[in-house]
Amino acid sequence: MKNEQQEKRLQASSDKLTAELETAKKQPVVAAAPLTDPKSDAERDGYMLGQSIASNAVVQLQMVKDTGLTISLEQLIAGFSTQLQTGTSVMNSEEMSRRYAAMQEAINKNMGSLIEKGYARLNKQLDKRKSLLTQNGVHWFTVKSVNAKLIPEQQVQVSVKVSTLSGKVINDFADDKVVFDNTLPPLLYEGMSLTGTGGAVEGWALAKDIFEREPLPPWVAPYDVIHYQLAIK
Repeated sequence: MKNEQQEKRLQASSDKLTAELETAKKQPVVAAAPLTDPKSDAERDGYMLGQSIASNAVVQLQMVKDTGLTISLEQLIAGFSTQLQTGTSVMNSEEMSRRYAAMQEAINKNMGSLIEKGYARLNKQLDKRKSLLTQNGVHWFTVKSVNAKLIPEQQVQVSVKVSTLSGKVINDFADDKVVFDNTLPPLLYEGMSLTGTGGAVEGWALAKDIFEREPLPPWVAPYDVIHYQLAIK
């Protein structure tokens, strides 16, 4: 009964935040300006920095939403705009610090539950499959088998795509010439060691288990399921 009530509270908070987002989109006051292609270096650097800041904020907002906390999206935008434009705040620093600490505590308190749900989603991808290797939280599987594995110093063409379970692409490159040795990034070396020319493997893991070995963008949450796809020509 307790879990059911918690799920209902989380769903209600999620629905409220979604409704606020839809309402905000319809209000001219917060409507985004028409997209224009930045021309000068200063404009393009400014646009790049804006995208980077927004990407950092996305995961924080998502974690707040997933934790079940209720916030006003309109005031979130107002707080960002005021700080960016004037460097001032209508709230004093003591209240800001107190509220931030309380929000962070609530997120940390619920992180364990979010991690458990992440593992549950991960396990659905692993169910009834025989792994090639499970190491440091990564579960590797054969996608296309080959007779011979790579040998040290062998040069091959490698394609890699890293994405979240929801389909957001983290990294995607094709036909890069790579020399197979232990100076490669850990997950790339690990995946390549399991196959050979003409083969393909895939790895599944929770983001929190590969943060130290695989660089992930700031918008990836610790409980996101990561899919690592590797093919060798």
